[in-house]
Amino acid sequence: MTLTIRPAEDQDEFEIAMGLLTQRIQWLRDRGSDQWATWERWRTKLGPSLSAGDIWILWDDDEPIGTVTLEMTGDPDFWTPEELAEPAAYVSKLAVRLDRAGQELGALLLAWAGDYAFQRGCRYVRLDAWKTNEQLHAYYLSRGWTHLRTSTDPQRRSGALFQRTAAPMGKQPVELRTAASRQG
Repeated sequence: MTLTIRPAEDQDEFEIAMGLLTQRIQWLRDRGSDQWATWERWRTKLGPSLSAGDIWILWDDDEPIGTVTLEMTGDPDFWTPEELAEPAAYVSKLAVRLDRAGQELGALLLAWAGDYAFQRGCRYVRLDAWKTNEQLHAYYLSRGWTHLRTSTDPQRRSGALFQRTAAPMGKQPVELRTAASRQG
């Protein structure tokens, strides 16, 4: 097993990422969650992220098993001007294939995001989580994230804001390589 993470490079790989997200959204719906209720708009909104190389896919050899979007700009609806001025990377749309759940691949993607941010001079890696998903909030807290605040904007369902210090990954139990095409 060789795990590799690299940016989605074309429309076919964008569809792979969307498929992974759609699978997880259905899983959430089956459990009564409204998390990611705005996902129908993602195709349009994620076009620039694809072009910028911000959508990443985790591969196990030639099998796609996870995805994450990592951008260098945050949502001004959530983050203060002071926070947006700090060097930070922003995680969103993280999903792991259901048959690979429980293998700590989400934690691995988050560690990779922290390493990626660190390598680019960022002080923090940040994310906003669905406001009502307390189980997810507890997961982030147990993984060393700090809850900063929760947005009170009634128009936004997401907005539980978390951050942690960007840091190198250290030694991993599996080889995790970032595609050389995305260096710098």
